[in-house]
Amino acid sequence: MSPRTVPADLRAAVRVRPADAAWAFALRAGLAVAVPLVVLIAIGHTAWAGVATFGAFTALYGRDEPYRRRAVILTFSAAGLVACVVLGTLAALAPHPETVGVGVVALVGGAATLLCNRYRVGPPAGLMFTFAAAVASALPATASSIPRNAALTAAVAAVAWLIVMSGALVTPDAPRRLAVARALRAAAALHAAPAGPAGLLARQQAALAVDRAWRAVAAGRWTAVHRTGSAAPHTSHLAGPAALYTCQPVDSAAPHTSHATNSAAPPATADTSRPAAPRSAVHASHPADSLAATEAVHTVHRAGSDAPSQAVPADEPDADGSSANGMTAAGRPANGTAAAGSAAAAGSAAAAGNATNGTAADGSAANRVREEGERGDELRAEEILVAHAETELSGMHGHTAEAAAELRALAAQVKARGPIPHLTATPAENARIAERRLAALLLRDLPAPGPGTPRRPLWPAAARVAFGALIAGAAAGILVHVTGLHHPYWAAVSAVAVLQTASLRLSSQKAVQRAGGTLLGLLIAGVVVSVPGGPWVMVAGIVLAQVIAELLVIRNYGLAMLAITPLALLVGELGHKTPPLDLIGDRLVQTVLGSLLGLAAALLVRNRAANRYLAEAITAVERGTEALRQSPADPMLEARRLALHVATLREAYDVASGEPGLKPETTTRVLEAERSARASLAALSATG
Repeated sequence: MSPRTVPADLRAAVRVRPADAAWAFALRAGLAVAVPLVVLIAIGHTAWAGVATFGAFTALYGRDEPYRRRAVILTFSAAGLVACVVLGTLAALAPHPETVGVGVVALVGGAATLLCNRYRVGPPAGLMFTFAAAVASALPATASSIPRNAALTAAVAAVAWLIVMSGALVTPDAPRRLAVARALRAAAALHAAPAGPAGLLARQQAALAVDRAWRAVAAGRWTAVHRTGSAAPHTSHLAGPAALYTCQPVDSAAPHTSHATNSAAPPATADTSRPAAPRSAVHASHPADSLAATEAVHTVHRAGSDAPSQAVPADEPDADGSSANGMTAAGRPANGTAAAGSAAAAGSAAAAGNATNGTAADGSAANRVREEGERGDELRAEEILVAHAETELSGMHGHTAEAAAELRALAAQVKARGPIPHLTATPAENARIAERRLAALLLRDLPAPGPGTPRRPLWPAAARVAFGALIAGAAAGILVHVTGLHHPYWAAVSAVAVLQTASLRLSSQKAVQRAGGTLLGLLIAGVVVSVPGGPWVMVAGIVLAQVIAELLVIRNYGLAMLAITPLALLVGELGHKTPPLDLIGDRLVQTVLGSLLGLAAALLVRNRAANRYLAEAITAVERGTEALRQSPADPMLEARRLALHVATLREAYDVASGEPGLKPETTTRVLEAERSARASLAALSATG
């Protein structure tokens, strides 16, 4: 069969995405499950082990977030899981637990989807809350089970919180560094992008990766301010947008001379034999890339979407990011030697120390000054790298093999810790950096939503999930009474999994992945659940399946189901043994049923508000742009409102483009509105 004859949604469902930095997160997730299970089985409470895994689900959240936001997400996820377990246990105590359990699963699925969308909690979103409530409703319970299950879930969630956040002690900047590396790699991948829809998808993914990197670096700046107490980024907005150009040195005609963070690294020799590629002073963007770029710095709490681990390994770079021949991987002259940079840093520290009369307190102040300077220099270098990726994204110089190789080499040098490449920004990249800083500043202090602010349609998605879980659970309940099958909650959970997406197109892909992955996963599960050895073998299988699932889920959800299927069977069977053939048969029927009914719910409960939301977002951007051009009394207030409208435009378009009925002229209008708004904000930053 020719690839052209395969439906686009099916090709998307089977596509395996590249992944990086997956091992650290997967191992932490496995450890979060292993610790409580080992303890409970060792003290003889095997029956409690299934409930304990619900608290361990805390470790699955906040995968691509900076540690400050990750801590908040993990805390509220833990509280939500405890509440869901309590609700499930209450359902198990009801006179008709299966019927009440279906209602609880539908309620939890809808509420969790609503809250996760409202606060932009990433995968697995509301799925694990639903799974916890569903399994708890199916477990035997007494009145004393309520406080016991709640306490057990909370204790295990606290352990998972500590395990996940442990990375902040070792590599606190890893999420931001990884975001930068991913932006460079995504831009490099454009060289091999095919023509047609697949190429457009690659461009969109690259643009989103660049935007995530901008958000991560912006969050790093605010974190540095909070950590050091420096007032520069806060006071800069008092002087207007033009002050953004002075809150951190920005290159103009002179090259940027930053030093490496590792003074022990060997010096690099500058080589000017190959000039940098010519670039225009105005950073032009391809329309598709410009559209994706509107999501930049979409609120600081969403800044960064990178797991805390090291980027893809590569040969060690010189400390200033130059290659062996003295040129940076981007084809730019190297920025001086590491020794010179280190000497400058040492000289600054010495000068600060001499000015403080040699006291211990003054020496500490000098160290803080030096550390702040080094951190600012590091953030500046990261900004230039992201701007360089965005230059490639624009396609103004063509996506050549040489440029792709240079970008990949740069990405390989951006590690979770240690020195990173230091490049010289072009004037166009300096303009891009200043524009992104302006966007971050405007969105940092958002005004109250005005009357024209579009409201995100949260309820349709929540209603679709609740309805899908309800009909799937009800249908499964009927099958239980007619055929003697068990585990009806699997159908409801499968429906929620299919509906945990932003659009009908993604729901159809998820249905294919879940049903197909389960069919193959049951072959593995049949072997796993038949292995003798008691609870310790089951614990080993759960931990191994958890690690493998987290390694695969970011590549393809269908592949992850090869591990999720035996994982779900083992978790449900801890302390409650069921014949393997019965277990596999239940899982097959209920999963396929739930996936099909979930897809039916997606078709029946259409998100018709998506197109309305997009139209409102376009209108808000157009009106905000016109208001800013009319010389308002408070231009900064209007600029903040416009920045907020532009930031929501990408989100609205993403949802609407996945639903049927989006007209081509709507996309054209989106592009024009976004371009005009960005031009107005850039003009404001230039006039100050």
